[in-house]
Amino acid sequence: MNPTRRTFIAGTTALLGAAALPGRAAAATGPIPDGARVPVLVIGTGYGGSVAALRLAQAGVEVHLVEMGMAWDTPGSDGKIFCNTREPDYRSYWLRTRTKAPLNYFLGFPIDRDIPRYTGILDAEEFSGITVYQGRGVGGGSLVNGGMAVTPKRENFAAVLPSVDPAEMYGVYYPRANAELGVGLIDPAWFDSTACYQYARVGRKHAQRSGFPFVFVPDVYDWDYMKQEAAGTATQSALAGEILYGNNHGKKSL
Repeated sequence: MNPTRRTFIAGTTALLGAAALPGRAAAATGPIPDGARVPVLVIGTGYGGSVAALRLAQAGVEVHLVEMGMAWDTPGSDGKIFCNTREPDYRSYWLRTRTKAPLNYFLGFPIDRDIPRYTGILDAEEFSGITVYQGRGVGGGSLVNGGMAVTPKRENFAAVLPSVDPAEMYGVYYPRANAELGVGLIDPAWFDSTACYQYARVGRKHAQRSGFPFVFVPDVYDWDYMKQEAAGTATQSALAGEILYGNNHGKKSL
């Protein structure tokens, strides 16, 4: 977690202006009244929304942020903020009575299970031939994306955003975002030796035998923390099966 940014976007809806800057008094938080007119309204507190709001506030502009979901900062009855992927409960899905995991079956057995209806952290919107997963809460997709932080391939950039200068994006903004988020890669030597990645190593071997490339995905998980998890010196999060419904430790969310 990045405390500065989390503090900045704290609250389901928040009024954030110059007071949100370092050294100033904390900004007010609370609901936006019906029919209210505000200087700037940012919808969503994911990566794009939080950065836009941050830069506007740094420029002295009063900003309101609106998010679908809650600020995930209050532990449940089990003492944890987020539930485990293997044992989903009411915190797992947004207004669903049954989970909808990206993988429905494992070894022939169904994975999905009934859950209490609640404003949980993961939304699964179904469209024709595709299900779109979204984070619901302050921090948006950063809450549920497993920490993956992949810079798009430059050769595909112009096809998606032809009016944007790719040189500036890849020379300035992507490096800046990666640095701010703390993006990193797993230590290859540790990957090759630790027990927790033994099955990934088997997958790599079979991929290479079949002529498929194998790459390490850039991530915002704290790899030093994961090494402590594997060594038994820190509370397990990723190695305990936390990913889809948030991580209680180790991952840096907005």
